[in-house]
Amino acid sequence: MSTPGFLDFRLEKRADKGMLVAFCGLDGSGKTTMIERLARMRGANALVIQQPTDLVRSLQLFRRFHDNPEQPTVDYRSLVLFTVGDRMLQTDEVIRPALSAGRSVIADRYIFCTLANMIARGYSSDRWIHEIISHIPRPDLTVFMDVPVPIAEARIRARPEERDLHLDLDLMEKVRKAYTAICSAGFMHRIDSASCSADECFEQIGTLIAQIEAPRSIRHG
Repeated sequence: MSTPGFLDFRLEKRADKGMLVAFCGLDGSGKTTMIERLARMRGANALVIQQPTDLVRSLQLFRRFHDNPEQPTVDYRSLVLFTVGDRMLQTDEVIRPALSAGRSVIADRYIFCTLANMIARGYSSDRWIHEIISHIPRPDLTVFMDVPVPIAEARIRARPEERDLHLDLDLMEKVRKAYTAICSAGFMHRIDSASCSADECFEQIGTLIAQIEAPRSIRHG
């Protein structure tokens, strides 16, 4: 999977006192479990958000790309523009105010999910996305919950409401490889959620967060 130059981008630097932690990965990778545990640990200070928001998820265009076994005839860039606009609006209305107030924002997916899908679908030459996402805040920590596609598929199929859901397994493989490339570029930390228990995965995440918070406590001590 060739991505020369596509991962050479910058997200917005931050000067707030909040904590922004994002979770990315395939459906069935264990993101929800880690998000729920982290939210409990952070207590009332935590704010959990989902990206894209329900507004975009309910769009017919979104559903055509994610639920339709036939390849949509419209350009995937059209969906990217909807989802990135949605992320920027949520950033302005929800994320920045919470971070400015010193809260812990925990994101279920983030801009890296869009980038991984662009790579997987063959849009890694689209550098125009760089200027847009330069206005999106860089998380303090982004966790890539990694599982092999067969395990992710089995977990999804185990959910009664998604037993018959259309899954493009070839695309899932490509998205997973794209996430790995984003990790190698230094934007995410990989957690092998297939080979460790939920407790072990969460312990690794806790260690990463502690490493981030330690220098902060010294600066603001």
